[in-house]
Amino acid sequence: MTPPSGSAAHVYLRMSEDRTREEAGHDRQLADCRALAASLGVTVAAVHTDTESATTGAVRPGFEALLKARPRLIIAWHEDRLLRTNKDLERVIDLDGAVHFVTHGRLDLATPTGRAVARTVTAWSHHEAEHKAQRQRLANKQRAERGEPWRGNVRLFGYTVGFDLVPTEAERVAEAYTAVLSGTSLRALAARWAAAGVTNVSRPTRSGATAGGQPFNSRRLVELLRRPIYAGRRHYRGEDIGPCTAPAVVDLDTFAAVQVILNDPSRRTTDKGGRGPLCLLSGVARCGRCKGPMTAGVGTANSAAHTRYRTLTCRGCLGLSRKEEPIEEFVTAVVLARMRRPDFAKLLEAPAPDLTPLRARAGELRAQRDELAADLTVDLSFAAKRDARLRAELEKVETEIADRSRGGALAPFAGGRDPGEVWQALDLVSRRAVVRELIDVVILPVPRGARVFDPDSLTIDWKI
Repeated sequence: MTPPSGSAAHVYLRMSEDRTREEAGHDRQLADCRALAASLGVTVAAVHTDTESATTGAVRPGFEALLKARPRLIIAWHEDRLLRTNKDLERVIDLDGAVHFVTHGRLDLATPTGRAVARTVTAWSHHEAEHKAQRQRLANKQRAERGEPWRGNVRLFGYTVGFDLVPTEAERVAEAYTAVLSGTSLRALAARWAAAGVTNVSRPTRSGATAGGQPFNSRRLVELLRRPIYAGRRHYRGEDIGPCTAPAVVDLDTFAAVQVILNDPSRRTTDKGGRGPLCLLSGVARCGRCKGPMTAGVGTANSAAHTRYRTLTCRGCLGLSRKEEPIEEFVTAVVLARMRRPDFAKLLEAPAPDLTPLRARAGELRAQRDELAADLTVDLSFAAKRDARLRAELEKVETEIADRSRGGALAPFAGGRDPGEVWQALDLVSRRAVVRELIDVVILPVPRGARVFDPDSLTIDWKI
C-alpha cells in the first residue's frame, strides 16, 4: 500500500559496521532514502542519524529521537540499519506505522501480517549478528594462539602499525618500567614526559579526522605498563597463552616485577579523586593487633567547630585508630637521622642483588607452561592442575624478584647531598617508596584518652 501523496516521512540512517555486507555511508544512504521518498510522493520531515552499533546495547541517540517523534512513516536504507534486535523492533511496532526500505521493500507494522514478517526478518538478522560475533571471537582466539598482536583501529605506542619497534617510543616504554622499579612516582614520570612533549598516539575520530595524541598521565602510564606485548607475550581474555610475534621492549622478569609493584595494595591508597596517596604511611604502616595495613581516614576533634584531622585506621580490627600527623613527623625524623649517619653512604654503594638464579627459575617455569599449553595430547584436567601449580610457583618467584629489584628509591640520596633537602624535593609517592625500602612500621594501641604522642607506641624495624 502506497502512502497518501504529501505524507511526511522520517528518515533513519545508521553507518553499519558489518563488513560482510554491502556498506553505504550516511551520504549515500540519505540520497537513496530521499529518492525513495520522492518516488512514494512523500516529503522528508526529519533525518535521524547514528554511528553506534545496534547490537551492543549502547544508546542510539538518533534512534531514540525517531521513536520520540512517533512518525507514521519511516524510511531506512536497509532493515538491519533500523531493526537489528527484537527489543528495538517491538519499540518500532508500538508506533503503529509503516517502514519502507530502499533495498528490501515495505513492512506494514500496523497489520498482524506485517508485524509477523518484521519479527521474522529481525530474528534472522539477530541470528546473523550472533553468528558474526561468534566467528569474530573464534578468529580473535586463533590469532592470539598464533601469537599475533591485537590489531585495533590505532597503532600502539612504541610500535608501527605493522608492529615494528619505533625506537624513540620504545625507549620511553623501557624508561617507564625502569622508573617503577626504582620507586619513581608515575605522576612525576608523566610530568617529565609532558615537559618533553611526549604524547600517546593519535586516534581517528568519527568524522575521519585524526585527533592529536594526549599527554600521558598516571592512569595512561599504568595502562601502558600492563600491556604484555611489551614483554613479548600474548594474552587472551586475561590469560597468558604464549609468546607474541611482536618484538619485546623489556624482558619478562622486568615486566613481571612491575606488575607485582602495580598490584601492591598500598599503591592504591588514594583519595576519592584518585589524585594519589593521602599520606606517607597509609597502606605502609601495619596494625599492631592484626598486622594488617593501616589506611588513611578522618577524625573529628570538635564536632561543633568541624575540626578534622587525618588518622591511620585499621579496617580489619575496628577501633585501632591513631592521629596521623605526629606519627608521620616522628617516622620522617627517624628516617632522616638514619640517613645522616656516616655508614649510610656505604649502604648505598652496596652491589645490586644477584637475581640470576631467580630469573633462571622464572624462565624455566614459563617454558614449562608454554610447553604444557602446546601439548594437545595431555588430559585437560591434568593440564589445568599442573598449570595452576606452575603459575603459583611463578607468582612467588616473580614477587621475590620484584621485592629484591626495588633498590632505586634511595638513589636520590647518593652523592653526599643533605638528606633533608633531598627529602623535601621528593613527591609523596617517592617518599613512601623510601620508607618501604628502609623500615617496617607497626602502630600499637594506646590507652583510651591518651592525647600526647608516645614514640613507644610504634615499633620500627630496619630492613637495611
